[in-house]
Amino acid sequence: SDVYKRQGINAEYMGKQILMHQVPSRYCILFFLLLLGITSASRFGQLSVTSPKALISQIGDSSQDIDFILANYGEVHFGKVFHGEVVVADPITACVELFNKISKPEETIVLAERGECSFVTKSHNAQIAGASLLITMNEQKQQNLSSLMIVDDGSGLTSSLKIPSIMINYREGALIRDYLKQNPNDSVVLTLKFEWPQEKSSEITTFISVSDTYSYDMLNELKPFLQKLDEVEENYYTLKVHYVLWHCVDCELYDDYQSNYNPNCWSGGRYCAPDPDGDGPQTGRDIVNQILVQLCLRDLSLTVWWDYVVRYRSNCLIGDKNIKDCSNEIIQAMDIPTQTVIDCVEASFEGTSRELSDNKLLREEKQAQDASHIVVWPQLLINKMTYRGNLKGDFMFEAICDSLLEAPSVCTQVKEEKPQVMGNIDVKEPSSMTSVLFCTLVGLTAFLGVFFLYQRRRFQRDMHKEMTLQISSAVSHYVRMHDSSFDLKLDRDCLLYTSDAADDLLCVDLGGRRIIKKKN
Repeated sequence: SDVYKRQGINAEYMGKQILMHQVPSRYCILFFLLLLGITSASRFGQLSVTSPKALISQIGDSSQDIDFILANYGEVHFGKVFHGEVVVADPITACVELFNKISKPEETIVLAERGECSFVTKSHNAQIAGASLLITMNEQKQQNLSSLMIVDDGSGLTSSLKIPSIMINYREGALIRDYLKQNPNDSVVLTLKFEWPQEKSSEITTFISVSDTYSYDMLNELKPFLQKLDEVEENYYTLKVHYVLWHCVDCELYDDYQSNYNPNCWSGGRYCAPDPDGDGPQTGRDIVNQILVQLCLRDLSLTVWWDYVVRYRSNCLIGDKNIKDCSNEIIQAMDIPTQTVIDCVEASFEGTSRELSDNKLLREEKQAQDASHIVVWPQLLINKMTYRGNLKGDFMFEAICDSLLEAPSVCTQVKEEKPQVMGNIDVKEPSSMTSVLFCTLVGLTAFLGVFFLYQRRRFQRDMHKEMTLQISSAVSHYVRMHDSSFDLKLDRDCLLYTSDAADDLLCVDLGGRRIIKKKN
């Protein structure tokens, strides 16, 4: 509840959204304790000590890489090699502005200890100090890094983060920290390369939420770069699009998916979605229906699907529009045979009852979601490895190009056009034209201020309604409970937003980049 308040989220409303699964009250606490993320153990590159030799010998064989995990934010330049000198953060946790004097921003790595604040805060402070990379050392000596995922804390700072952030094991971090402490006149140099498993053709897989604006924004960022690859004669990629789904825990535990009482689910509770408008007329079933519509359009033609989702994002995810009516308007405007879509949706149910019959399209989506261990979305997989970093088109495209054994020339062209800055953000001096624009904006702001006061009551009423919908989108369209949520295992994986969030592996996923820790 304290974390909800700190992020400006209504805890009571949040709880209602999360518990749309209608979990029995005696399982509510268990739900929050066991909603753990599962992440695949992927290698995002190579990290090694270049010098000094004394430290290399302590860490192990000089050819041995240091294990690390990559945060789900920051600008990551795949395919590039980075050499940097390590400085220990002062203060060591990097939770406040650093006192370090960094003279070579493009060649400096800040090493911080985990704890006391979020990873995003640490990255923000390291970037302000002038570092090009943040390394956080895990404080738990025996914890498996592959079981963790570092995500956005919801503070809004990630939009300005330019530097990547990684975490390493306690052992290697402590060796580097202690060496620098004992040898203050020596330097420790690390070499880091972010890379992907390479194939002749890149397999691109996306997992999106049908009601989440960020999902469509990711697709919108990705599309123009995929079109660049389409212009090349050879087939350099394949695209698979999947949708995330929920399920009703109560329906599975007590009714074996043979009840239809949950208004947010079809197929006896196998496939669900959170209520999109709270106490409004629409339910999660409307969302699941929309998923089926988009799946049918995807299978009909990817070109048709692309056009549809662009229109759906622009027209149906604003205000309180009826999902079905808005969708039908788009289908008619695109001259798509309405009956073809209807027949496809109906044929996907393996029986006469939507309430109880299983659905082959939704089952395939759920199986794909579970197989890829998707707990954070929107999500991009390249050659079956989860993409981490900024969801901007050029960064995703850079990773795709790095995943190709022989990348086309368009990859080189895009990289040359893109600024390769890992350190500080450049700030330009204002020109005289900027001053004129500033004065104009001041006058316009004064006018808008008067207008705002006049519209204040109406604005507050509409804003309250809009914020309710936004909270629902930001949380309920991200959070998903796994089929295995009630299998308590000590080696279960954990998503982190605070740097001490996995002390006892009790974590709650409240959204793609809004992860909340539950402590005893």
